[in-house]
Amino acid sequence: MVVAGRSSVNQAPLTGESVPVDKTVGDEVFAGTLNEFGVLEIRTVRVGEDTKLGQIAQLVREAQERKGKVQRLADRYAQWFVPVLLVVGGLTFVLVRFVLGLDAAQTWLRVVSVLIVACPCAMILATPTAVVAALGRLAHSGVLVKGGIYLEQLAEADCLALDKTGTLTEGRPRLQRIIPLGGIDANEALRVAAAAEQTSEHVLARALVTAARERSLTLPPVQDFQALPGLGVRAIVDGATVLVGSRNFIAEQIGELDDETRRLLDELAEQGYTTLLGACDGRPFAIFALADPLRSEASQVIAQLKALGISHLALLTGDHASVAKRIAQQVGVEEVHAELLPQDKVAIVRRWQGQGRKVAMVGDGINDAPVLTAADVGIALGGIGMDITIEAADIVLMTDDLRKLPEAIEVSRRTLRTIRQNLLLFAIGVNALGVLLAAAGTLKPVGAAVMHQIASLLVVLNSLRLLTDFRFIREPLRQRSSQLAGWLSARWAALCAFARHHPRLAISLVIGSLVISWLLSGIYLVRPDEVAVVQRFGRLVAEDVPPGLHYRLPTPLTKLTKVRKGEIRRVEIGFRTVPPKQRGQEPFAYEWNFPHRFGRYRKIPEEALMVTGDENLVAVNAVIHYRIADTADFLFRISAPDELVRVVGESVLRELMAQVPSDAVLVTERRKLELAARQRLQERLASYRAGIAVVAVRLQDVHPPLEVVGAFRRVASALEEKLAMVNQAEAYRNEQIPLAKGKAVAQIKSAEAYRMRRTLRAVGEAQRFLYAVGSLRSISRSDAGAPLLGSH
Repeated sequence: MVVAGRSSVNQAPLTGESVPVDKTVGDEVFAGTLNEFGVLEIRTVRVGEDTKLGQIAQLVREAQERKGKVQRLADRYAQWFVPVLLVVGGLTFVLVRFVLGLDAAQTWLRVVSVLIVACPCAMILATPTAVVAALGRLAHSGVLVKGGIYLEQLAEADCLALDKTGTLTEGRPRLQRIIPLGGIDANEALRVAAAAEQTSEHVLARALVTAARERSLTLPPVQDFQALPGLGVRAIVDGATVLVGSRNFIAEQIGELDDETRRLLDELAEQGYTTLLGACDGRPFAIFALADPLRSEASQVIAQLKALGISHLALLTGDHASVAKRIAQQVGVEEVHAELLPQDKVAIVRRWQGQGRKVAMVGDGINDAPVLTAADVGIALGGIGMDITIEAADIVLMTDDLRKLPEAIEVSRRTLRTIRQNLLLFAIGVNALGVLLAAAGTLKPVGAAVMHQIASLLVVLNSLRLLTDFRFIREPLRQRSSQLAGWLSARWAALCAFARHHPRLAISLVIGSLVISWLLSGIYLVRPDEVAVVQRFGRLVAEDVPPGLHYRLPTPLTKLTKVRKGEIRRVEIGFRTVPPKQRGQEPFAYEWNFPHRFGRYRKIPEEALMVTGDENLVAVNAVIHYRIADTADFLFRISAPDELVRVVGESVLRELMAQVPSDAVLVTERRKLELAARQRLQERLASYRAGIAVVAVRLQDVHPPLEVVGAFRRVASALEEKLAMVNQAEAYRNEQIPLAKGKAVAQIKSAEAYRMRRTLRAVGEAQRFLYAVGSLRSISRSDAGAPLLGSH
């Protein structure tokens, strides 16, 4: 409560009033307002939560507590995605195992493929990637979003409420009109009033001085300046006493105002203007109408919001109703609520929400904090907003440029569309297609993993589109296309007018243009890897035309044929290379006994089976490479060169195979066969004048037919067994012969030893006998010479 003094108080942060309010003894002042001019002595009657500022803070807390939890878009899909996935996996198992009757391995292979391809990675990435891209895009544009959920809320908003002061308006009063009185010039009136106000600190005084400087008016010096807070100023300007202030102040100083002046002041007040009256030497000389001016971009922003489909636009302000209606009419807002307290704004927003609307609120003052919190999404202007307002808001425009608001709404809607595309097309659509292919057995686990990664990659790439602002591309293209369409329309109209006025000349020009176009169509280009052949009525007139730009008589007088003469062509015998789209699953390895029922090759048994010289069957896969030798013969003597080369090549190979044994074909003489086949094939084609030069003949694969593989293996096993037995016999022979030789030598040696032993023994016995005989003889002699004992 003011107990002494007079001043002007800026209550815009709390009430939204666009101009300061004069305060004097007995008036209430609020905590959080600004004393613009003068000195006030106040008595505090409410503190803390009982003040207006405290009540606003309490409203903010209550609004935060009542603001419900919002379910994100992705959560609505995720809550049934996993159950459906498990059900699909179970159905796949039942159908494949019990309906189709496949074995357990194939069944589990398909179930695993279904679970791999349906992994919810794409769904997990769908929302974060789009939100991060959108947040980055908006941050680059100066829009700060405090969470991805607020982007979704802003995209779904169908009701937008705007504050007036500082949001649609600049937040500071400016001079709008000058009504001269007494025949004085408007600029002169502004020069005198601004000179009197140039040393004042009042916001309205600064508006007058600013307007004078914008008009390049020179302000004279003043004397005896006196500021009367809450009333006006008095000063001496160019020797005259000048008064500038409110109507009551001027009436007190110079007496009652005339009827015309009072009428003008009343009309301006009804239109929402704040007026200052100027008087010089006791006579009014001008009325100055001031107002908080509309932002230059405000009308454009409102039009853009309507174009974006915001069905309900409203103005919520604490300012006077006349001011609010004038601003609303200027920008094109139909619904206006004026002279509102913060709790009144919250009540209006609650009523709209009760009607099922998604409400977005844009504001900047302290009094806007509760309604920003209560709204589904609150948007604050960060350039001029208060800290409590920025804290309460969900989205902050970091600059005072209101044009960022439609951009934020457009980006949020693009974000929501992108999230839905990510979820429906890629996370669900691509995965559903993959599940069907996996359940049908077309998609194996590796392919399922690749398809799953492709879905995630598509989600990321689709979200990255949010980083690009296509408006800067679409608008120039639209302008260019419009200009081009206008130019074409003008030229066509001119041509039609010329044809109407000069029909014969127009027909002659058309016919001449057609003839010239027909003649020019004879120009043709031969590329570096081509040659051309020209025929005139079927007769060859030019052969092997080299690369470059040439001319011939146009069609139908001549016929042009181009061909790549140096290109190496390929013909396959016994098999065919399958196009990539028809290959299906690749085998782990291509072996000679692979049946080639799938993969990149297909066998042609009627071509591959051939008889060798020893009357054995072999399967031959051969490749013939050839090129064009004579262009005319190649183009005009044969109709299907590949088939001709294949038939002749197959015949040549069968002739050669019948002349050599299977062992030579399989192993030893393959290279000789290739050279012989090339030579014979070239001779045969030359006799047909096919214009073909055989480059090479290659036997890619030669092996026994699959039909006799079992017998071939049994014969091979018998041969191996025979060789094993022969080797075993030879080993036994090689082992026994040295052993027998050793035994024979041992027996000979033993016999010789026995002979020698017997001989030596016989010699010894003979010697002993001889010695015995000698001894006996000696004894006999002794006995014969000695007397006998009996004779004595």
